[in-house]
Amino acid sequence: MKILHLSDLHLNAGWLAWASAQAHSYDLVCVSGDLLDMFSRKGHFWGVLAIKDWAEKFPAKLALCSGNHDANSPDRIPDTGLLHLLEGARRREAERLILLERWMDSLEGPSVVTDNRTQLVETASGHVLVTTIPYSFIDWQPRKDLWKTGQKLRKETRLPWIVLHHEPPGGMLVGGHFGSSGVRAMIERYQPDFVLSGHMHLQPYRGDFAERLGKTWCFNPGSPEEVAAASAQTPNHIVLNLAAGTAAWCFSKAGKSSMETRVIRLVSS
Repeated sequence: MKILHLSDLHLNAGWLAWASAQAHSYDLVCVSGDLLDMFSRKGHFWGVLAIKDWAEKFPAKLALCSGNHDANSPDRIPDTGLLHLLEGARRREAERLILLERWMDSLEGPSVVTDNRTQLVETASGHVLVTTIPYSFIDWQPRKDLWKTGQKLRKETRLPWIVLHHEPPGGMLVGGHFGSSGVRAMIERYQPDFVLSGHMHLQPYRGDFAERLGKTWCFNPGSPEEVAAASAQTPNHIVLNLAAGTAAWCFSKAGKSSMETRVIRLVSS
């Protein structure tokens, strides 16, 4: 099984198109938050519609969790500024989205695991368990019920268990001092096979893209600095090859036109 891990795409049209174009090479594509860009001049709701279109057309299995830019929570304030520009079915769909408690629920489908889920995913190379933990500004122990369900299914099925959460664990090379202590506590307690994060864009450059915590491999692909990101045609990403037992980090550096790659071996417990 081959898994492509991305994060912090921030509505970068080129990066979203790249992910769609590469998807056929992978059994599962995981995006660990910040699909949207809260600073976009077009507004939040325009981004929601763009991501919905992208996810519906995505040509492979896709798993998504929310980040701090995504505002996928019941207390969000929807931006309805574009409604007057929409007509017919498009406007009706937009109005339905506004009424949802969490807009990312609209992304769910046979090939898409959206935010706030723990479920079994069937791929061409086998089955895998996926837990998608929503981002929260206030919950320091995010969605313990989702972690518990994942651990229970992991014991029952003995399948690989992947957790997506936007914030990386704190006090580690992948998360640094500003990572989440709550996420680290959940990892230490429930021990999934893999935790895929993002959020701390430069931490992999300062620390590392991969680190083990107990039996859990934690990953953060990072994102290049703003100047480099503006010219990078390919987003930072990680390729997990479960059959080969490897993880490859593909990343951009400022001043370089081509990406670099680092590969590590995932030692089994």
